[in-house]
Amino acid sequence: MTARAWCMAFALAAFAGACDRGGGGETPAAPEANPEMQAPAPESAPGRRYRASSETARATTGRLVVTLTTRMPDAAAKETQASEILSLRGETGLLMEGALEGSIGPAVAVEGQTIRSLMDLPVEASRVLVYRVVEETAPEGGQRFCGARPTSRVLVWEPEGPVQEELRLLTLSGDPPGQAGAQLCMALAYERAEAN
Repeated sequence: MTARAWCMAFALAAFAGACDRGGGGETPAAPEANPEMQAPAPESAPGRRYRASSETARATTGRLVVTLTTRMPDAAAKETQASEILSLRGETGLLMEGALEGSIGPAVAVEGQTIRSLMDLPVEASRVLVYRVVEETAPEGGQRFCGARPTSRVLVWEPEGPVQEELRLLTLSGDPPGQAGAQLCMALAYERAEAN
């Protein structure tokens, strides 16, 4: 068989296979009752990689992968706004997911200290993003962001610009920052790692 005849046979077989699709007696699966578009799983979503630049960050997470995704609401839910979801994956096995609540100025205080001083932010820092923690898991015996207390918020600061070379986190338990019930957990600092 010549190469031309072989190519023609292959094209004919491919065309016949394409025409035969959907001709079977199978019925398509019924759609889910409450479909919800979810953010990609942390393992499959692209993320920014950071190396710990503070001792607290080295002990708590080691290297860190940060992923931002958008989650669409459940069709039956009262809330109709999409939400920005922050995922933090530490090399120690610590995982955290939080939904964006908004932003605050670095002059807001937690336990009598400003966020600017707690996070060691530069003068030009004008805002910090606040995420409400919706899930946090650690391996058995592993450290969590707030120890035995549940982590309620993570505050995130990155310098503005096209490339975020550093990342600062501040974790809290209890009430939102600026309220009397907000309890400081830890401040962590990271530097951008080379893409692998």
